[in-house]
Amino acid sequence: CLVFFGGTIYASERSLPGNWLYPVKTKVVELVLDIVNNTPEKKLAWAQQKVTRRIQEAEKLLAKNELSEEYLGKLELDIEKSSYDFLEAANVVASSTVTSTSFQDKIESLKEEFRITVTGQNEVEENLEVETEASSSEEFKISTTTEKDKVKRLRDTAIRVLNKDKEFEDDSNDDKSEKESDRSEVETEVDLESASSTASSTIIKLDLE
Repeated sequence: CLVFFGGTIYASERSLPGNWLYPVKTKVVELVLDIVNNTPEKKLAWAQQKVTRRIQEAEKLLAKNELSEEYLGKLELDIEKSSYDFLEAANVVASSTVTSTSFQDKIESLKEEFRITVTGQNEVEENLEVETEASSSEEFKISTTTEKDKVKRLRDTAIRVLNKDKEFEDDSNDDKSEKESDRSEVETEVDLESASSTASSTIIKLDLE
């Protein structure tokens, strides 16, 4: 029984959406790895790895002409979630830095590594093209740019999450600047009122004398 279970776990690693072993891969193996990778650094690396796993699965399905909209949609949701998990872990890792400037530099560095990993899988694409061209059946060939755009859509999903975080940071900085500007204006008005009050008191005092 244990041998069968171990063999099932091992075999599930190569499974793709639509295969009966795929739920074992995503709902059992990966859930265990979610628990095992319990430090911020490990969570960061594991979230990034899950994104690349989903993209590679999509590429393999595409090579078999089996990347349906249903599978694509599910992979996209998984990638979006893992990308947010990456951002959360990245913020924790970067928060260990001493200054706000070093924090910003660190998190931008982590994001850039993530972008390169997600968009720079040229080796995988080249291998897929070789395998596809070697196939004797036309139905296994990636024949149109539209089909390849499906995988690009998954990469774009991950990058979009990073960009949303950047937009949030920019909005926060704008709000902070506006608040500081408003505060400065209020302080200026208070100072003017105080100066006016002091001047009036001085004039009244002089009149009394």
